[in-house]
Amino acid sequence: MAVDQEKLLTLINSLISATEAEKVEWTSTSTQSAPTEDTYSLSLTRGTVIIWSQDGDGTFPFMLQIRGDQGQVVEEIRSAGGGLVADGIAELFRVAMNSARNANAVIDSLIDDLTDPF
Repeated sequence: MAVDQEKLLTLINSLISATEAEKVEWTSTSTQSAPTEDTYSLSLTRGTVIIWSQDGDGTFPFMLQIRGDQGQVVEEIRSAGGGLVADGIAELFRVAMNSARNANAVIDSLIDDLTDPF
């Protein structure tokens, strides 16, 4: 039985919100099923979310994998674009990448360097 699309969209939007609020922190990773360098994971108490660009270029198609607390794959979605879930997965990939790369801290540091008197 496939996961309900509304429930999946709720999870995706919650992950995006928590990531943007810096309540969770994604890490760069590589797994056997996600061998690209653009693979990001988030481990929570009851499971792990892994997201990657399937062809490694940072764009569609994306893969979203949800694993249970024992590491078993409980859902895997390939998103080639089009629709709310696909758009959500693309946005989740973007915020997960920025989190793993610590993009906000780097940008803040650069802004500080430029606003401090030389």
